[in-house]
Amino acid sequence: MMETLKKFFANPWTKRGFSLLSLPYGAMVCWFAYLSVIYRIEIVSAGGFGVRLIAMCVLSFIVMFYTRKTLITTIVSTVPLLCLLPIVLFNLGDWLLIIPICAVSVVMFFLCGAGEGGKTILGTSILLVYMLGTLAYFVYTDVLASSIRTSVAEQGTSVTGMYDHTVTYAEDKSQGCTYIDITTNEFDLDYGWMYCDAKGFEERYAVYRPMKECTLKWETAKRTEITEELLKANPEVTFAMNERQMEILGLLDGYTKTFDVDELTSDQLEALGYVLTAKYGIPEGCTLYTEEEITLSVERMHAGGIAVTKDVALADLSDKELEKLGVPEEGDVLYADGKVIFRYYTAILTNEMAESSRTLVIE
Repeated sequence: MMETLKKFFANPWTKRGFSLLSLPYGAMVCWFAYLSVIYRIEIVSAGGFGVRLIAMCVLSFIVMFYTRKTLITTIVSTVPLLCLLPIVLFNLGDWLLIIPICAVSVVMFFLCGAGEGGKTILGTSILLVYMLGTLAYFVYTDVLASSIRTSVAEQGTSVTGMYDHTVTYAEDKSQGCTYIDITTNEFDLDYGWMYCDAKGFEERYAVYRPMKECTLKWETAKRTEITEELLKANPEVTFAMNERQMEILGLLDGYTKTFDVDELTSDQLEALGYVLTAKYGIPEGCTLYTEEEITLSVERMHAGGIAVTKDVALADLSDKELEKLGVPEEGDVLYADGKVIFRYYTAILTNEMAESSRTLVIE
């Protein structure tokens, strides 16, 4: 029986088959690297998180050690090493996350079946990337960062839990200022034992100078009430509807838009087949355009890389159309010293916190 097991586990094809089990480890490392870049990872339950991660790392190490000479395990032991950089940089101090992954990755890199020459070249290259990446990160966050001292004065969550606000005091050479940022929780990930706070959705809604204390209060308001308030304040209020919103309301068919030629870049005009001057010659396939305005269809706007938008008066939209555009019947409103500074309604209509508006945040 023992001889049979020894032959089975010594068989190269058995090792190649088991090497497929190392792929989930490589995927996990890449997943944590992805989360580290676009989320703030918060370990909610050290026990739950630690048991899952350590169990995964231990089991993966056993499988990878057994199959260390196979091609798949060799790849998994080397390529994901680059993914450790964002994990370490963006989660510095969360050792429960960093140590197990780094320990398995580094040990398996030296034990894998890659040749010594290959390991030397690859290890040197990865080390150089780590050094340059770390240097760039600390230069960006420390040296190039603003010298203004800031401190968080208050944080809170809206009534529905959809939004968070942060009040920050900034001290500068004048009298300082107070600013209020709001971010959406719509794209956060909650695993129970780990919470991932989505980065890149922060929007600044109020700035007060000089610095002062603000009294903030979240309330809820109905869609119809907000519509009435906005139209009462300005009956001609409009917003720029994007292509997706226009498609929802069936406004794309036959839609054209007129632009001032000066609004378009030379690259956009060239993509449309036009140039404004023949001074440097006319590129093949282009013609000289001499008019001050140009009218484009949706297809032509796509061809020129021009965003399809339409200014729409709020008064022209029915409550049913607002619902189609994704504005819930009721949502959050934030008051600062009794004055409205944020409405869920306008944030949704203007796509201020849509996934397409997300920005990369390095912190």
